[in-house]
Amino acid sequence: MSIKKINALLGLALFLITKPGFTQELSILPQPESVKILQGKFVFSGNTVIVDHKDSVFAIAVKELKLLKKNRTAGLSNQLVFTRDASLKPEAYRLKISPKQITIAVNDKLGAFWAVQTLKQLAGTNAFKTKNTWALPALEINDQPKFSWRGVHLDVSRHFFDIAYLHRFIDRLSFYKFNKFHWHLTDDQGWRIEIKKYPELTKVGAWRKLNNQDSACLKLAETNPDYKLPEKHFKVINGEKMYGGFYTQQEIRELVAYAGAKGIEIIPEIDMPGHMQAATRQFPWLTSTGSVQKEKNFTDPICPCKETTFEFAENIFKEVAQLFPSKYIHLGADEVEKSGWKNIPECEALMKRENLKSIDEVQSYFVKRMEKYFNSMGKKLIGWDEILDGGVSPTATLMYWRTWVPTAPKHAAEKGNYIIMTPGEFCYFDAQQDAHSLQKVYGFNPRGFNLNEQEQQYVLGGQANLWTEYIPSEQRLEYMLFPRLLAMSDVLWGHQQNFETFSRKMDQQFAVLDAMHINYRFTDLKGFAENNVF
Repeated sequence: MSIKKINALLGLALFLITKPGFTQELSILPQPESVKILQGKFVFSGNTVIVDHKDSVFAIAVKELKLLKKNRTAGLSNQLVFTRDASLKPEAYRLKISPKQITIAVNDKLGAFWAVQTLKQLAGTNAFKTKNTWALPALEINDQPKFSWRGVHLDVSRHFFDIAYLHRFIDRLSFYKFNKFHWHLTDDQGWRIEIKKYPELTKVGAWRKLNNQDSACLKLAETNPDYKLPEKHFKVINGEKMYGGFYTQQEIRELVAYAGAKGIEIIPEIDMPGHMQAATRQFPWLTSTGSVQKEKNFTDPICPCKETTFEFAENIFKEVAQLFPSKYIHLGADEVEKSGWKNIPECEALMKRENLKSIDEVQSYFVKRMEKYFNSMGKKLIGWDEILDGGVSPTATLMYWRTWVPTAPKHAAEKGNYIIMTPGEFCYFDAQQDAHSLQKVYGFNPRGFNLNEQEQQYVLGGQANLWTEYIPSEQRLEYMLFPRLLAMSDVLWGHQQNFETFSRKMDQQFAVLDAMHINYRFTDLKGFAENNVF
């Protein structure tokens, strides 16, 4: 028996000892809006048939139930029946399980898919076994998400994660009803997306000699193998061993389609104008000085005062837009070393021509111009909350992360900008964990931050962010993500109860995480000193 399983049993036993009168609860995460337990059970098996009335709305939900047969004829026992109900809101579902039949009523494909994920959660570890039966409790559930944006962000630039792993990553997000994958594809440390117009971006920009972050990971790997850089991400180029990797456009199309069939929209981020050294090393003419150097705090950004910059950016985003059917594209626009634009003739001419009063307004000019280009392709722009500096257009969407700028969400809402909440205090899962981390995440309120009732309507939701400077392996990634991700799913679906109830559910979820082969961090056990039987 594994250490994790032993710990799980100890934790559950300790809870039962210290909580007399405890009755087991259904471990559905995130918590549904309402649950009513009925008498009896429904037995899911290879004999169960699906009745979907040939409605394409149910296609991805039916596909998820791989072990069941489809039957277009109603009236049989031991069946699952999908129905349409136009009164239900987007992503909502109504689930009724009786001993002879399961009925799922929805108004869209996502509602049907999330209902199936609830069935899988009710099945527990059996959902991850083949040729098995699921004994499901009879019940009625009415459910819908509170937030339309329930996201997870992954940085693949600092350390690379291959396309095969990202398929498993998508599976895990969808199981807990996340619907957005924010894919941070480029940064100073590596360019991960194939761009046909500029093959050098991946031929050269996707590979590097080991940097200081890699060295720090290798030092930590001496005592923790999760910090080891996987050998599969090394390649010999011109006689030198280089670290990196990238995604071909075909791989991206396949992942986008796979995610769509799992209820998840992938939002690409190509970070501009800062964090661009993976590109500027190949094309130094993109910077204001024509050289690549380290400035005061961050690397040289690309120059928003040259038309050649916009030609380059538009060529890239044209290909990006064709690969991703998502409503949004993320421009980044964070942590820009704007001092590099001072005393540059092209920038002085731009400021005079456009009546710009500050360097902040120069960045705003870049963001607004790129937003117009996104709009011309039918896309909406998202930027980190720095896009507020220098003025923001009323149609841009803000991603709030800088907790040291507490007025940013209110400032954005007052201007009518939609907001996705990702404050570092609650949402940066690259931060080291301790005994209080899980409860900290569970206390996250996306509609807080001094927003009044009118301003709260601009909050689309929130997401967990994972930056990978010190997360080089799949094992380490999962350790940092789980079980905090389960707490975030409860927060963003929006019907969470209290942390004590959530903790009880986690006692059952650890076995499910084991069944998914996830390298999670087991929560700290409490009470041994206070409740020592010896």
